[in-house]
Amino acid sequence: MRTFAAVAALAAGANAIAIRGESCCFTLTASGSTSGTVGQLDDGQNRIGGGLPPATFCITPGGTITDSSGRGCILTPPTTQLQCDTGASPDSGFSVSSSGQLTSNGSPDFVACQTGDHGAFNIYTNPPPSDVTGCVNVTLAADQCASSASPSVKPSTPAVTPAVSPPSASSAPAPASPSASPPGVPAGSPSVVVVTATETLSVCTPGPSTGPGKSTSPAPAQTNAPGPSGTGAPCSTTLVSGNFEFPHLIVPIDSSSPDTAGGTQFKAEVTSTISTIFNFDIPASDAGKTCSLVFHFPQQKDLQTSSFTFSGDGKVDFAELSSPATQSTTFNNAPPVKTDFGVTTITPGNSYVISSFACPSGQAVAFEMKEAGTTEFTFFEDFNPSPIGLFITTC
Repeated sequence: MRTFAAVAALAAGANAIAIRGESCCFTLTASGSTSGTVGQLDDGQNRIGGGLPPATFCITPGGTITDSSGRGCILTPPTTQLQCDTGASPDSGFSVSSSGQLTSNGSPDFVACQTGDHGAFNIYTNPPPSDVTGCVNVTLAADQCASSASPSVKPSTPAVTPAVSPPSASSAPAPASPSASPPGVPAGSPSVVVVTATETLSVCTPGPSTGPGKSTSPAPAQTNAPGPSGTGAPCSTTLVSGNFEFPHLIVPIDSSSPDTAGGTQFKAEVTSTISTIFNFDIPASDAGKTCSLVFHFPQQKDLQTSSFTFSGDGKVDFAELSSPATQSTTFNNAPPVKTDFGVTTITPGNSYVISSFACPSGQAVAFEMKEAGTTEFTFFEDFNPSPIGLFITTC
């Protein structure tokens, strides 16, 4: 069994394996006449080599790609250079082949051209104009997006991550499924059960109206603290491909180090000093739909590609913030709370509807998860069975 520390080392690096045709998040590794991981400049230019840390991208079933900052990835005209720009609508036509190769309009062939900057190469889909020299042919492996995933894995659409400041996972082995029971689970502690965590993929269907942390099951449920009601009937907690959002940024903030920016990662923490902010980008296509903020907390034995540590009374507080976080967000400059959803007591083996509301289509929204009692909780956000972490489902 791998320890959580081993999983956490991967947390900043790669999402779990996804089957071809589904969404997944990945890093890119070039091979051919030049090789290396693909990183990014601050302006979103994608480069091979040059000492840049590996960048993380997410691809949708529609063939569009965004980076970990939520920027749309495009082929800039007329040079066809691959870069990701703030506010840009991502180009379509991308996919990941059965062998894990990134393709553009069906072709796995890319062109890498020297930049003159620390030996780095820019990336193009077509040979660039003649004034760009030092060009070679490469292919790009979308690490963690090969179709060799186990048939039992039913990945769903993330928006990553984050998910997922990830390092490359191209050489990192996939974590083994943990089997140990989580320590410190409080016996008999109250929980706000919505539905037992499950791998079944079902249609997202509105249920009876509930407020934050209330059960959608027929059995009566206990709420730990009143919170403002959502504005819509809740959606299913089940993650269905195309009907949920994965966080685009996961940013921890620490009151004991109030000016330190933790950057984005896939590991979330809740302690007496650390809380975690989750950013979600709600697509314009969700206009008129209901969004439900849901939290999945399966049993340790049910996790295939993730892990967690958990102790204390399980009390956590969820809140919507007034604006999204960034990779530079710290405890001292974090956005203020817009709506506090109150305290929910979480225990392994359950899923929770925190709140339901009209989807803020075309907007980025942020939610904070913090300790509200004696909870010490660290987990690797993951959409693979059984999913764990904070998600938004739509219906």
